[in-house]
Amino acid sequence: MIIGIGSTIPEITNLPGQRDEGVSLTISYPSSAFCDTASDPSPTVSGNVGAGTFSSTTGLVFVNNSTGVVDISNTVTGTYTITYTDTNSAVATTPLEVVLSDNATFSYSASSFPQDGSNPTPTTVLAGGTFTSGSGLVFVDTTTGEINLSASTIGSYTITYNTSPVGNLCPSTSTQPIAIASALAQIDNLNSMSFDGVANNKINCGLSNTYNILSLSAWVKPNSPVNYAGIFGTRNGVSSTLNYLLTTDNTNKFRFIINDGINRAILSNDQITSSWTHVVGVADGNNIYLYINGVKQTATQTYGGTIATTNGSLMIGAQYDSDTAFNFNGSIDEAAIFNVALTEAEILSIYSATEFVGGVNKTADLSQLTTPPVSWYRMGD
Repeated sequence: MIIGIGSTIPEITNLPGQRDEGVSLTISYPSSAFCDTASDPSPTVSGNVGAGTFSSTTGLVFVNNSTGVVDISNTVTGTYTITYTDTNSAVATTPLEVVLSDNATFSYSASSFPQDGSNPTPTTVLAGGTFTSGSGLVFVDTTTGEINLSASTIGSYTITYNTSPVGNLCPSTSTQPIAIASALAQIDNLNSMSFDGVANNKINCGLSNTYNILSLSAWVKPNSPVNYAGIFGTRNGVSSTLNYLLTTDNTNKFRFIINDGINRAILSNDQITSSWTHVVGVADGNNIYLYINGVKQTATQTYGGTIATTNGSLMIGAQYDSDTAFNFNGSIDEAAIFNVALTEAEILSIYSATEFVGGVNKTADLSQLTTPPVSWYRMGD
């Protein structure tokens, strides 16, 4: 093209794929830091030419490298540098941090407590938050989570722990159900039965009833460990078919076992001591549990919901009627069988009601439970 004298030189504009002079490439996210539970953030890009590509230091994951949306849930917590390279090889960077949310986990020693029990305080991973619950449950301190049992109303509650007051970037919450049960009345407990571990030193309570849902409760004080020594229960003679048993184990632990066509057994967490111990086995129609001194043991076991029938007698101090090998050596007291699954609160109420008051041993009046035992052997009282 020939430009004549006096002609105006036309303005030269950028060709496709060229960046305007003086316009820099930039990228940014709505924030420089995100909690690890946040929604996936999208970036804003300006001054770019064409559709570029996002990349980052190791650990950060994109939903799509073309859009730059960060996959928060799959990104390792930490600080990263995100780089955007456009089609003209221009580069822009920005820092981005993914922050670990507070661990709001907490736990009480049980999920239910008797109203006259000792005030429970939870353990927390991160202290300094706030505990709240519905009306009726009273805290001694909302920072520690200690529950004032005597001031709280009997009922079921959900306790929430919120870490917001800790002041971290990413507060969190967690919950736990708690029940408060009525205190059981106490009655005098002056006697127990002693067993010497020999075959003729046991109590035959007569033919056993069969329950598909049941609880076995007893206080025991072993003198010496005997493998598989029967505390309380029934089985069909010397065969492996049984209804239910509380026994010791060959590892010197307590054992609860039922049969739904297969023997289902669980053990206590710790070994047996020579002290008085409250032992409860529960079969609730789906699972079996074992409680030691009011504390639910770690082991659980499922069962078919139907416990095998038997013509055996209910025995105390032995596994079965003609047992000559697995007899209990020690003392047994307040043996009871229920045709319901006792709750944690009820079991803890039984345990907590047993104490020494005014020079007299006291134990729980089991008849005060919502469903009293179908059989209760007070062992001399």
